[in-house]
Amino acid sequence: MSKKLDFKGILKPALALTLICIVTSLALALTNSFTKDPIDKIKRDKQNAAKFQVFEAADDFTDKEATDDSGNTFTYSEALDDSGQVIGYVFQNASPGYHDDVTVITGVDLDGVILSAKAIDHQETPNIGSKIVDDPSFAQGFSGKVGQLSFSSDGAGESQVQSISGATKSSTAFLNAVNKSMAQFEIVKGGE
Repeated sequence: MSKKLDFKGILKPALALTLICIVTSLALALTNSFTKDPIDKIKRDKQNAAKFQVFEAADDFTDKEATDDSGNTFTYSEALDDSGQVIGYVFQNASPGYHDDVTVITGVDLDGVILSAKAIDHQETPNIGSKIVDDPSFAQGFSGKVGQLSFSSDGAGESQVQSISGATKSSTAFLNAVNKSMAQFEIVKGGE
């Protein structure tokens, strides 16, 4: 025996589900409107704190934009002293790591010498890939280096650093992000 399609029986639950979807969407939009600005402020504060960590001599920072040879726009920060003079730059770049992008912030002086580099966001494996953050000697190995960097077994040389054993993909992601920053430095300095 076949049943006839009951439109009243279908219409009532469909309207209820539609109403639930509308109310839920409005609630999510309202929640987003209240939380977006505080979340954005927390992100800006975190980024500003990281800028001071990689460029300790700076008194303030001014955000700027530049365009690379491919026509892509990137943002960087000029590091300013207490008189407002530019004393260097801070770049933030990401590169694919083992699980996700590794975001690195790099401070560079006017001569192109890396003052400091720090991973500010990553999802690397704890106690392995996370050594890019947990092992301070890794990031310190970038300080004082110039130009495009590469790995060496001892990290000697002005353009060589030592990778983390067992965390090659994470180390490479960090290195690639720093190298992207150094390429952006060349663009910024070339434009002055």
